[in-house]
Amino acid sequence: MAENIKDKIKAVSFEIVWEAKGIDFVSLKCRNPLVGDRQSQGIVAGFVSMEDGTGIVHIAPGHGQEDYQAGLEYGLEIISPVNDKGLYTKEVPEFENIHIYKANPLIIEKLGREGKILAKLRLTHSYPHCWRCGNPIIFRATPQWFLSVEHNDLRKKLLEAVKNVRWVPKYSGNRITAMLERRPDWCLSRQRLWGVPIPVFYCKECGEPLLDSKVIDKISALFGEKGSNLWFEMSEEELLKGTGAKCLSCNSANFKKEEDILDVWFDSGVSYEAVLSSGNYKDLEYPADLCIEGSDQHRGWFQTSMIPSVAVKGKSPYKNVLTHGFVVDGQGKKMSKSIGNTVSSEQLINKYGADVVRLWIASSDYKEDIRISDEIIRGLSDTYRKIRNTIRFLLGNIGDFDLKKALLFKDMQETDKYALSRLQQLISSAVVAYESYEFHKATAAIGNFCTVFLSGFYLDTLKDILYCDKKDGVERKSAQSAMLEICSVIIRLISPILSFTAEEAWRELTKLLHDVMRSVFLSDFPVPNSEYILHAETLEKWEKILYVRKEALAAYEKLRQNKVIGSNLEASLNIKHGQKYNEIFKDLKLVNLTLGSWDIKCNFSDKEDDLLIEAAKSEYERCARCWRHIEGIKDGLCLRCREVIDK
Repeated sequence: MAENIKDKIKAVSFEIVWEAKGIDFVSLKCRNPLVGDRQSQGIVAGFVSMEDGTGIVHIAPGHGQEDYQAGLEYGLEIISPVNDKGLYTKEVPEFENIHIYKANPLIIEKLGREGKILAKLRLTHSYPHCWRCGNPIIFRATPQWFLSVEHNDLRKKLLEAVKNVRWVPKYSGNRITAMLERRPDWCLSRQRLWGVPIPVFYCKECGEPLLDSKVIDKISALFGEKGSNLWFEMSEEELLKGTGAKCLSCNSANFKKEEDILDVWFDSGVSYEAVLSSGNYKDLEYPADLCIEGSDQHRGWFQTSMIPSVAVKGKSPYKNVLTHGFVVDGQGKKMSKSIGNTVSSEQLINKYGADVVRLWIASSDYKEDIRISDEIIRGLSDTYRKIRNTIRFLLGNIGDFDLKKALLFKDMQETDKYALSRLQQLISSAVVAYESYEFHKATAAIGNFCTVFLSGFYLDTLKDILYCDKKDGVERKSAQSAMLEICSVIIRLISPILSFTAEEAWRELTKLLHDVMRSVFLSDFPVPNSEYILHAETLEKWEKILYVRKEALAAYEKLRQNKVIGSNLEASLNIKHGQKYNEIFKDLKLVNLTLGSWDIKCNFSDKEDDLLIEAAKSEYERCARCWRHIEGIKDGLCLRCREVIDK
């Protein structure tokens, strides 16, 4: 550092005349170079840089947080010789009434004249500026009102209250705990022209504050009756009338109103009193069930609402707290009008619909910042269409269903039983996700069920039955009975997210179900039905069926790529399987349905786990009605289709 300083002051050489450690400077008395009759005390502080400068800096305990804390630690006088307009006061007579920034060159000039300055350099460093106007901030230590977090063990009580709140995500609780452990006292006063007044009076004779519970009770009653603006409209005599207030120090009855107002965070912090404890809203009660805010509120509203609540009522004003990140642009940058990267939600709603925007929010992991762009919303609109089309398919194929002919679960076909069993798994996972506020998991589960299981398997297998079986056939009634239940559940499961779509679909469903609530939002939310849950052995069997189907689809795809077949119905399968798959192939009708081919030949293999599937173009003629390639085609129709048409 010495060499660095030598270069900056353009010295030819230097001589070391004394070596000392930082601790040696503590209590060292130094002459103030600007005010000669004033001494400065040496201290040590961790915020002094050892990378630049001399390692020695002057501090102003009245003009900076770190300096102020250091001053308190060493018992230094807190001096703040700057008034509200940024002008020096009479404590600096040579520069009195000069703005501090205009005084800077004058101070440097004086030090230069007196030979008390070695060099003048310009430094670039980080400095706080006003968020609103962009001007640099002047820090001043001024008299303020504080709420002590140590009084009556309040800090300890706050930390205990945090443990009784459910924080989502969990690490959110750790974050606010750490902040409360080291938070300073709360500065309640603000120097503003208007706001919620601090009901304090000052003696005009001696300046002592008047803190009298009778006075505060009267002011509170007046505010409750006519509003807090009375503080600004009424005189001190009118406000204190009938209280007999006198100064406890000098017995004077002449008082002046406090001009400071309460911190607006105190206003919002006690909002639970007006909303939950006032009795004005019969369906609401204290404490709140849920508080939702951005992650920045760990240092804001979460604390400023908890502190008064715990101080006055002994508990937190909320049971659950959910914190989320912020919406950023597609590249993860903060949105700004000046940069021009803002995304208008109104434009997105007009272009894609409100439900697609809601789906974007629900699909996002809000624990982190959420990206938004036209491309992102466009991708989610595809997901939305798949869910909507699934519901349309379900509604379209139960429109002619006679509810009186609905089958009980025990009488349904095996495929339909499996679908309803899988539906219970969806209900369980979705409900857990909703109750845990993990909406992206609920969205993913519902979307996956609609696109992968329903559209990709179950509804695909049902098309032959729905379109070609007898209208009142057992298999078709079984399928429609299951589809009705699935449709009802899916609509209710998506209602918290795709609200408009759910309501629209539900109103269509009520044309079939006349005894249900007219709105989906008045209906009971789905709960798992234990009667629909299949035994583990049956579920294991279905896992094998789905695996065989996956292998069959892969074989079909090879034929399709080679342009041998167009539809799976055109293929024939030659399957060689081991003992592991024996039970599956006992029911060839179920195999035909799930694999989508009616030209299947099965052979047994000695190897337990063997499963070999060969696909080729079927040599059977195609049924003109159902398009099955199956033996027994007569006059262009298969046996099943002839029976349906004849009947």
